[in-house]
Amino acid sequence: MNSVVLLFTFAFATVAYAAISEETLAEMMEKMITLAEECQKETGATQEDMTTLMQKKIPASHEGKCVISCIAKKTGVSTQDGHADIEATKKFFEKIKTEDEGFYNKVIEMSEQCEKEVPYDEDHCISAINFAKCAKEKSAQKGIKLPWA
Repeated sequence: MNSVVLLFTFAFATVAYAAISEETLAEMMEKMITLAEECQKETGATQEDMTTLMQKKIPASHEGKCVISCIAKKTGVSTQDGHADIEATKKFFEKIKTEDEGFYNKVIEMSEQCEKEVPYDEDHCISAINFAKCAKEKSAQKGIKLPWA
């Protein structure tokens, strides 16, 4: 229904909040950094936008918000038209499931809830931000700490 923030948020969330191996974390972080750099260029986001994201805040600029949507699309957890793809999300996080199934289940449950609750916006960047806000709320309820929360 909407563009998702899953990869961007959960890859970082695993660092301190789940029993994920250092090897898996390193792989995810490397991929996130590469994608963030690509998406910064593609969206025209400024360094200030990227710094804001790393400070766990939502950028004011539209381009900065679009970085999140771009990453979700590049990882496949969001379709190219900005809708969440829960099956692709499950597949993407399969490795985490083998390392911490409880965390994996919370992430998927949260994703499914937000997919149902967050209205789709034709502007994929706005959908991504709305999903991020939902994920922040749901993560607090489930005891998952997200890096931007």
